[in-house]
Amino acid sequence: MSTCRFIPEPYQERRTYFAENYDCAFMRDCRAKKPLIIEPEEQICRFCGRKAPDVKFRNKAHAIPELLGNKDIISRSECNTCNQHFGDMLENNLSLFLGPLLTVMGTRGKNKIPKYHHKGLEFKRDSPNYMEIIQTNGEEIPIDSAKKNIVISVAGHGFVPIGVYKSFVKMAISLMPFEISKDFDCIKEWLLEQVHTNPIGAGAHCYYVFLPGNNLFPRVNPFVLIRKNDMLDVPYCQFVVQFNNLMFQIFIPSFSRDSHLIGKEIPRPPLFPIIYEREQAAWDAYKEKIGNPDFYIYDLSGTEKTSESLKIGYHFEQIEENPIP
Repeated sequence: MSTCRFIPEPYQERRTYFAENYDCAFMRDCRAKKPLIIEPEEQICRFCGRKAPDVKFRNKAHAIPELLGNKDIISRSECNTCNQHFGDMLENNLSLFLGPLLTVMGTRGKNKIPKYHHKGLEFKRDSPNYMEIIQTNGEEIPIDSAKKNIVISVAGHGFVPIGVYKSFVKMAISLMPFEISKDFDCIKEWLLEQVHTNPIGAGAHCYYVFLPGNNLFPRVNPFVLIRKNDMLDVPYCQFVVQFNNLMFQIFIPSFSRDSHLIGKEIPRPPLFPIIYEREQAAWDAYKEKIGNPDFYIYDLSGTEKTSESLKIGYHFEQIEENPIP
């Protein structure tokens, strides 16, 4: 899996691009207090197309995986069989891909903030303001006391990159209006495959943004963006999800609605605007105090298991060093 850094276009330029080319087919108000239940008009699974009583709909299907902190965006148009498949084939790869970040960010999954332990390094976080790092592999942890930063190199778990990409695709299809989801019937079949293949080739790219600080997106914020009309030379659908300190952005391939783009040189879509960029002075002050965000493009096209080492930077107010008994 290859990664490369990139520098986003100016905020206003990106904002104009999305305003001129896309309508928002799904957005969750981050201030909403009530759970959001995605109800179908009839009891039919939007992925396999089967209806009750041929399949059951008893599982609590989270449109965004619970491991990302989603507790209240629930889909009732996902059957038990598909729900189990997505957990085994997709969400497991997403969990391994994110690794210790979920612990470091304090992301509360099904029951609590997960612990992370791998190759002599353990992260434990029982509260939003305190994290315990236990290292028994003999390596020294570099600590910058002046800037109050710590950077730890973490060996990666094995995951299938295209399985991670498919996890994000599945989230988008879960959230979009049912009629729009019909534009992705071929992609749904791909999501349900029992082995990981890649019909979209090198197009399985993902923007990854890490914003330093304390829980900048306290609730999961997903956006499903649909092209305004088919005269525009931009991807038909883009998906963005923000949670804790992370933002991911992908495009969702539609072989029917994007056929007019075949053979054309389409510029790389810009990064979705981040709400904190709106006030330039405050954004600059944040970066000066906490640190600059990281912007990466991930190539998630691989169909074989891979392990990527990860460097985690952590800002602290106070640190205590204790010898292991």
